Amino acid sequence: MFVKPDNCKICSSTNLNFRFSYNEYKIFCCKACNHRFIYPIPGESFLKKYYNTNKKGLHKTCSEDLLYDYKKNPKYAYLFKKNILSQISKYIPKKNDKFSIFEFGCGSGVDLSILKNFYKQKRVSGFDIDEETVNLGRNLLKLNLYSGHLSKIIKKKKKIQFNILISYN
Repeated sequence: MFVKPDNCKICSSTNLNFRFSYNEYKIFCCKACNHRFIYPIPGESFLKKYYNTNKKGLHKTCSEDLLYDYKKNPKYAYLFKKNILSQISKYIPKKNDKFSIFEFGCGSGVDLSILKNFYKQKRVSGFDIDEETVNLGRNLLKLNLYSGHLSKIIKKKKKIQFNILISYN
């Protein structure tokens, strides 16, 4: 028997469904909002190990490939991501310069760049634990991206405000 989380951190529902295990971690799905999450919450050392699973890191390899494809042909990357981004765009007002989007787990920021360019959003920013991948996005896409431990960023910035938070895999 394993310990189950008390509630969903997104909607506070207690109606949670166990999905599968990964080492000592369990993946749950909230039946109310469909949010999937890992429990117990992994520490920084586990996350660094996960994102550097081989010499280059699986996460970095996927993020870099998508980033360079996007730089070569933005329309291809847009078509690749169109389904999920069109779902997000439903919640974006047509003309609002003060509207902002924050992506949690942004990788190199390709999705944010697509939202910025194809959906004409001026205020996009994101966070990813992988500093190298974030630096690629900062340098090549000129986006406002953060890396490191999120609690340290929040303490330093004091206040991060946004209208939409996106996070998906």
